[in-house]
Amino acid sequence: MSATPPMPSAALMEASASEALELWTCACGLWGDYLTSLAGAVTPMAVMEANTRLMAESLDLCSRAAGLRLQHAGLKAPLLADT
Repeated sequence: MSATPPMPSAALMEASASEALELWTCACGLWGDYLTSLAGAVTPMAVMEANTRLMAESLDLCSRAAGLRLQHAGLKAPLLADT
């Protein structure tokens, strides 16, 4: 018995890992942006704006990761939903 999974399973595992990596990359970038804006916040209103931006952008995290994955796959023009 071979140690490597059959071809369809390997492709599915690779796709899942690729999606997870893009999502992780986007989440780390979002968190870094949040910490940067939080460090520069000097008023309570600025802290609230940073929190609100984090919440709003986290709702779009999956779409952002999917867009990056499509760009890495060679998509040159934006999709209809991106305009």
